[in-house]
Amino acid sequence: VATWVNNIQLDAAAIEYDAAGAPRQATLDWRAGATLSTDYTVFVQVLDGANRILAQADFQPQQGQAPTSTWRVGDAIRDTATWAGDVGDWARIIVGLYDAQGQRLAVRAPSTLPDAVEIAAP
Repeated sequence: VATWVNNIQLDAAAIEYDAAGAPRQATLDWRAGATLSTDYTVFVQVLDGANRILAQADFQPQQGQAPTSTWRVGDAIRDTATWAGDVGDWARIIVGLYDAQGQRLAVRAPSTLPDAVEIAAP
């Protein structure tokens, strides 16, 4: 699905929806394409049509049990992101990573967004 500049790969993203069709959580399958030494925080944002944040989840992989600084080449990490908020008017969901200074990690491919990847749209 996507690769960031440090070779973190998002292999798959699956969205679960409520009965009304609003997204309620995402399952993310990550793979380390390189050995990492930096801890990154994952962010998932549910956006409306004007790119306003309706809901957001920020977290360390596997609730802090699998920080990216421990990832080695080939490691596969599955994570689940959940959020709260009224997302009935959602337009897309994006995912990305940022460092301890809040600097977002650049996406290498696809090049649609510079620092995040769209994983769902209605």
